Amino acid sequence: KGILPEMKDSPSGDGTVLTAEEMAAWRKRTGFVRDDVTWQVAPTWQMLKKNPLQSTFLPDKEALQKAVQMSATRTEGESAAVFLVNAGNHAKDVTVHLEDFTGKSTFNGKSALYVAGAVWTKRWGQTLRPLFNAGNKLGGEQMEKYLTNGSVIKDFPTLHLPPRGTALLWITVDTDNAIPGNYIATLKAGGNSIPIRLKVLSETLPRPDSWVRFWGNAP
Repeated sequence: KGILPEMKDSPSGDGTVLTAEEMAAWRKRTGFVRDDVTWQVAPTWQMLKKNPLQSTFLPDKEALQKAVQMSATRTEGESAAVFLVNAGNHAKDVTVHLEDFTGKSTFNGKSALYVAGAVWTKRWGQTLRPLFNAGNKLGGEQMEKYLTNGSVIKDFPTLHLPPRGTALLWITVDTDNAIPGNYIATLKAGGNSIPIRLKVLSETLPRPDSWVRFWGNAP
């Protein structure tokens, strides 16, 4: 009673936490040896799949502690995805922060940082679904009730990463007619940081006509 249909009979656990065997395999693939928190650039489109947490979801060595590269026209919204990985054997509380973009010209666009919630579904198992920012989260105990990683992300932008735990961060940029050029921001997690490089092109996109249709059979 009171539980969503897809949450019934869901297995316990959080699909964003690696097993000891999976962590060992990740270390072998990446060469990462420290018991620390580190960044990995994630393939954005892979993270939009229906089952991104199946099999080996963390990227390989080429994505470890690399700069995020983004490009957009003057009238466009773009996104990038990054993983924060706790490679240690102890839980770590880490606060993440995305600094403003700067460049030779003032960046008058908008940027935001989100964290992905994980849910269990009968069709795809553990999967990433809703995105939350610091000012838009489920209230009270709802994060832990409906999200398998709710205890990790409930206090975002502070993350409570368990041993071998991961979190997917989602960066969005709206150029908002920004001046063409190169801009840079820094994504920080405690003492760990990676640069976010944004190239605004001189082109603009036309505003298309659009329409929205929706339907529903339940509140």
